[in-house]
Amino acid sequence: MNSWLRALLYLFAFLLLFVWVGLGLFDAERAKGPIASWISQQTGVPVTIGRLVFNPLHPYTLLAEQVQYGDAVQLEKIYLEIDNIDWLNRDVRIAHLDLIRPVIKLPLPNQLPTLPVHSLTISDSTIDNLSLLSPELTLRGLSATLSDWELIDPKRQPQANLSLGINQLETPQLTLARLSLKGRLEGQVLSTDKLTTNLFDGLLETGMVLNWPDRSLQLHTLKARGMRVELGDIPQGEFPLRRITLDRGQLDRVSVNAIEQELSLNNFSGQLTAFDWQAGNQPSGYLSGTLSDLGRGLFQLEAIEGKLAFSPGQIDAELQGKAYDGEFNVELALDTQQQKLTLKDLALSGMDISLPEGWWQEWQGWRPQQIDVRKLAFDKLKVLSFDDTLPLSLTGWQLYLSDLSLKGNQPGPLLGRARIESKWFELVWDGLSARNGVLDAELTPSAWQLNRLSSELPDEGSLSLSGQWGKVPGQESRLQLQGKQLDLEKWGELLHAPVSLAGKVDLETDLQADLAPQPEQTPGNWRRTLQGSLSLEARDPFWDKVGIDPLLDNWFKEATPPTLTPETLWQAMQQGDTPFYHIKLKARAEQGKLQIEQGGASTITHLLGLQGGVDLASDQWQLDLGVLNKRRCAELLARWRGPLESPALEWRFPSGEATCDWETGVRYPAQGRSGPLRRPQTPPATAAQ
Repeated sequence: MNSWLRALLYLFAFLLLFVWVGLGLFDAERAKGPIASWISQQTGVPVTIGRLVFNPLHPYTLLAEQVQYGDAVQLEKIYLEIDNIDWLNRDVRIAHLDLIRPVIKLPLPNQLPTLPVHSLTISDSTIDNLSLLSPELTLRGLSATLSDWELIDPKRQPQANLSLGINQLETPQLTLARLSLKGRLEGQVLSTDKLTTNLFDGLLETGMVLNWPDRSLQLHTLKARGMRVELGDIPQGEFPLRRITLDRGQLDRVSVNAIEQELSLNNFSGQLTAFDWQAGNQPSGYLSGTLSDLGRGLFQLEAIEGKLAFSPGQIDAELQGKAYDGEFNVELALDTQQQKLTLKDLALSGMDISLPEGWWQEWQGWRPQQIDVRKLAFDKLKVLSFDDTLPLSLTGWQLYLSDLSLKGNQPGPLLGRARIESKWFELVWDGLSARNGVLDAELTPSAWQLNRLSSELPDEGSLSLSGQWGKVPGQESRLQLQGKQLDLEKWGELLHAPVSLAGKVDLETDLQADLAPQPEQTPGNWRRTLQGSLSLEARDPFWDKVGIDPLLDNWFKEATPPTLTPETLWQAMQQGDTPFYHIKLKARAEQGKLQIEQGGASTITHLLGLQGGVDLASDQWQLDLGVLNKRRCAELLARWRGPLESPALEWRFPSGEATCDWETGVRYPAQGRSGPLRRPQTPPATAAQ
């Protein structure tokens, strides 16, 4: 038995020696050609292998160098160790796989080789210095370690545990540098508890789940430090992701700038939570923290603290900080769907604000359809507007506004009554200056109530205004105005008056009427309900580019009165200038009839008087204009009669006492004629035949 056992052992040894010698004589170089040819036949892509080494002893090892798959794939080395091959079930298990300096150019050929295996598992794998090039993506210096890599499995998609490092990853939207992560890959879903990278000149650290088929990215426990995002450097184009979410993030000194929009947000530090963005929608989330400064053009805010909640249809904010050498505090809500802005609380104090040219038009373009102001308070503000559409300057401005709603250009109260109170040290509007002003007004659903508007004007002038405007039928409107030493030139420019006057005027009115629209929409209702009084008095005014005295002198030389219409009269007056000594007018209105009680004007050489009035209720002129002599008798009479919009003008040289005793309230000019005004020229005598 010992002899046959010994013989059997000798036989095994001989066979082992034969196999060992046979395998040792095997030359893998002879196989690289057929292998490359087989792959090329399957794919239609030329394949080359520089060197191939195979060790058939367990573990089976394979080394391939200078491998090239067309122009798409190049590898310096491929090394693998085969752990087990189940030929019956076509299952292959690789113990170790190394890919050294691969270079991949996308897109890959449509046809890739089909491996004759049913399942493929790699226990351990390393990738050293991989480069990936494509029009949408450039990746350099990728090094990775993968374990338990189930590359081919009929039951599920490829999966592996991996550690990854990338020197640089570039896309049209952003560039990542020194990226590292450790996580798990399941099919096309990559998850990691920690990813770190340099992004936008700062540092990003986050956990994430990237689901490429769904084009979704879930971020968690994010930290961002020192980032500076230049939106202008990010090209416009289709973003590869359709949804990004974040449970919580800590931001430290993060800045965002948009040069074209002149927008900058610098050094934000705070928290971003519950963030959710989906393509085609506005994001939602909650932001809180501090911001060093926010600017758009000349608009600048500094040292901002607060919180911001945003969603596709709503933005809520509570902010406080510094601006224009002052401070601000604001609480607001913006409904983006209904275009409604609610100012819950807005306080500005101590600011010196300069508004650039075009700001008013820009505001009109951005302004929401509805603005609700619950509480607004300005204190010690200085405002200077360089926009010609709103030529305003305010110094020492105080303003309190509450419960006001503005829909388009229509104001209304929020809670039954809106209040506005204001004071200013100096207000300048288009060259008109007013000091120590006070405003006190209210708004109800039925009426505007102006309790007081008063201010001091230059050269000892003053203005005081009060009244109300009824917005419903039957609600009376009233205007009480008292002005002292009003500058006619400035007010004329401000109100775009059709005539140019200079000088000072005292004005006082107390008028009432029903200005509210009527149910039947009867036009001119205010004309029938007008009542009250009006008076004005001006000393040494001047009517620019309108001549009166020379024109009257010429008329009094004629044998017949002029025959001018209102239009031709105005044309005839467009020559020279007219200085006045004194103008005075007193009138009273009753049931729509405005009756002149006293009216006169003295030029250098003439005294003009007004009598009669205007019947607004019946839309008729009943006005007489007389040129008076020293005895206050009219020597030239112009009678205005007919409809208000198209009156007729009748001229005559009156005679008799019926045209005397005009109540002008104005003295006869010292340079006026003491005798008759009318001195018609005698026609030259005809020579005898």
